[in-house]
Amino acid sequence: DNTIYHTAAPSWKMEVTSDSRLEILVFRIPAQAGVSRTVRAWTRWDSTVEPKMKPKAILRGCGITKQEDVNTELSGNWDQLVVTATPTRNGILHFSIAFQRAYNTPLTVYVDDVTWS
Repeated sequence: DNTIYHTAAPSWKMEVTSDSRLEILVFRIPAQAGVSRTVRAWTRWDSTVEPKMKPKAILRGCGITKQEDVNTELSGNWDQLVVTATPTRNGILHFSIAFQRAYNTPLTVYVDDVTWS
C-alpha cells in the first residue's frame, strides 16, 4: 500500500473478506543447521472490532519448534513482531503472517519492513 506503511511505501495490504483464519506465506528463508535465524516484521491491523486473531508472525520448518509472536497493539498502531529459532537441519524456514476477522466486520492487515538475520 502506498498510503499506509511503517517506514517507506509500499507495505503489504491484505483485506479480509471472510471469517476464515488466513495465513499468508511472506518469505522462504534459507537456513543452516545450528545457525540462529531471527525474523522481524512490522504489522498493523485496522478494524472497528478487535479481530478473533490479531496479526501473528509464524516461523516453522527445518526441525524447529514453531515460533510465534502476536501483535498486541490497538487498531491503527504498528507493532514489531520478532521470531527467533535455531534450525536442527539445513533447508528453508517458512515465515508467515496469520490473522482472522470477527463478526463479519472488515479487517485490513498491513505488513512492512520484514528483515531477517
